[in-house]
Amino acid sequence: MKLFQSTSGRQLRRSTIATALTVLVIALVLVVNVVFSAFASRGLWYIDLTTYTRKTSSGSEDYELYTLTPGCISLLGKTLDDMNAARLEKGEDKVKVTITFCDDPDNLMSNSYRRMIYITALCLQKEFPESIEVKTVNVNRDPSAVQQYKATSYTTIYPTNVIISSGTEYRHLSLKSFFMQDTTTDELWAYSGERRFLATIFEVTKAASPKCVLLSNHGESGYSDTFITLLEEAGYEVIRDFDLEKEELPEDCRLVVCVDPKTDFKGYNDIMSGDTTVSEIAKLDAYLDNENSMMVFFNADTPLLPTFEEYLEKWGISICRQTDLSGDDQNYLLKDTTSSLTADGLTLVGDYATTGSGASITTDMRSKAYPPKVVFRNSAALKFSPLYKTTYVMADPENGIEAFSYASYGSGGTYRQAFDVFVAGEGATAYVGDEAIERPANADPYMLMTIASETVTAAGDRNGYTTVSHDSYVVACASTEFLCDELLTSKSYGNADMLAGTLRSLGKDAMAALIQQYLKPFVETEVQDGLITDTNKTSYTTILAVLPAVILFGAGIYVITRRKFA
Repeated sequence: MKLFQSTSGRQLRRSTIATALTVLVIALVLVVNVVFSAFASRGLWYIDLTTYTRKTSSGSEDYELYTLTPGCISLLGKTLDDMNAARLEKGEDKVKVTITFCDDPDNLMSNSYRRMIYITALCLQKEFPESIEVKTVNVNRDPSAVQQYKATSYTTIYPTNVIISSGTEYRHLSLKSFFMQDTTTDELWAYSGERRFLATIFEVTKAASPKCVLLSNHGESGYSDTFITLLEEAGYEVIRDFDLEKEELPEDCRLVVCVDPKTDFKGYNDIMSGDTTVSEIAKLDAYLDNENSMMVFFNADTPLLPTFEEYLEKWGISICRQTDLSGDDQNYLLKDTTSSLTADGLTLVGDYATTGSGASITTDMRSKAYPPKVVFRNSAALKFSPLYKTTYVMADPENGIEAFSYASYGSGGTYRQAFDVFVAGEGATAYVGDEAIERPANADPYMLMTIASETVTAAGDRNGYTTVSHDSYVVACASTEFLCDELLTSKSYGNADMLAGTLRSLGKDAMAALIQQYLKPFVETEVQDGLITDTNKTSYTTILAVLPAVILFGAGIYVITRRKFA
């Protein structure tokens, strides 16, 4: 009996010690894992296995999706150093940039595309901890946390948005803006997050404010203080009284504005006739080929501008005109007594376009239960250029897409398309003098505002990563009084919000044309120098996950067997 009790006691003590030791080891493993995970997450202790090879003019080079490019670090570091040095001389604080993600970290890490953006931001924070801070806010739970970052009172900020801010300047970016997209298939084929972060950081820190040029040498008018304030609030450095014939557009100019021109632009015919030695049209053409934008405002009294209007027709934009009895070309004047703020029918309330790319500009405004009225006074009418063909898009009820049409043109790697943004109501009638113009029953509504875009695709093999698309925009409005102080300062109408949203959209890529692309395409190849290839990643992951369990299981069997026969 004593022998049995002694043996039982020893076994109980051993079992207790074994259990305690097991619990202790498990607890220790958990603690070490939590501590290590915390330090790994904070210090970004990751091995980037997404190594790809791209072709360059000098051969080929490897890169990783989740690692910052040396050129990106060098360029941003030098820019921050220069800005901080200049600020210290003025007695100002150092540059501070906040990158705010509008969702929880777990959600950001669970999606492959969002994970790239999030880790790039964390890498920037790690590289420049004194200048860059990364935050996460769940806008579904706490929408007020991003209230100060709304461009207009109608702006909606989504969980997929990324907000980059410094002081009072900010930009909020969509998910797709961090990627290169195939214009024919809409496929995302390359990651350009470093380029996007750099461009936007430079903008909000005023390292490179986009410039806006206000043309003045064609009798332009309508640049009120209210309009200029809106331009400045949208982040532009405004250059007034610009003579396009005598001056060169600044390299960092991102927007040219022409309001109510009264004389024509100089073109090649003027050079041939000896009237000038410079073609303003050639300047605009070169400028718009470099990812830039232009806004033009006409009205019913705008004179015929043959050279300038011929150029705009190449962008898909035409002014509706008719020859009167005296042989003069007269603009249409739109009247609509059923949808006007005044009894004479000349103060039109525009109808929002609800389909196509033009509708994307007003998405936030249209999302409200009662979209604000956008007003066009003394308005001419716009139409698509006869040089363009009409493209019809069929309705897709399952995805909530209505049937619509747009104008398009393509030649030599250049593709242009034009969409309506606002149109006149069904009751609108065009007049030339006192004569009403009869409109066919099935004709499209008269356009009040349109946007044309140009996509230029550089030649090359996409697998060689030389194919890059550049987008430029021209916005045309049929009413110069759209910009009058009465409408821009009114709380009842949406002209100011409409303009502010458009300006921020057109000017948010201030440094894009000046920054190296830093493209990281998704085409995968075998990695050299003995590193792990993508095809073996799954095998290695499986082995590393199963092997520890097999070893522990074998050790347990061994211990149990030894105890049994001890």
